[in-house]
Amino acid sequence: MAFSYTFESKKDFGYISIEGSLLSGYDGKEMLEVVDKDLQVHKNFVVDMSKLNHLSSEGFNVLLHILTRSRNRGGETVLCNLSTHIQSLFIITKLSNIFTIVNDKKEAAAHFKKNA
Repeated sequence: MAFSYTFESKKDFGYISIEGSLLSGYDGKEMLEVVDKDLQVHKNFVVDMSKLNHLSSEGFNVLLHILTRSRNRGGETVLCNLSTHIQSLFIITKLSNIFTIVNDKKEAAAHFKKNA
C-alpha cells in the first residue's frame, strides 16, 4: 500500500495521520515540508500511526526529522495508535526511549496540556 498522510492544525499541536507504508525519505518529503511550514505556528506534533502498515529504517528517519525539528523549537512530537508490530519495531530499535508514545490522540492532547 502506498504512503499517504493528512495534516490538521489543532489549537495546541499539528496533527499528522499517516497511512500505508513509510518506506523511504521520498515518501515523507512532502509531509516534512508541511511540518516545516507549520513550525511557524506549532512546536508540538501528534503523529497518528493507526493506519500505518509498514515502517522501514528510512521511515524512522522521517519521524526522527519531525521529532528533531519540533525539539529544536522547544516542542515535542508524540506518536499514538501504534500497532503491536510497529510498536515492537520501536522497542527493538530502542527508539521507544527517544519518542513519546501514547495510546491514542486524546492521550497525546492531554500530554501537551500537562506539559504546558
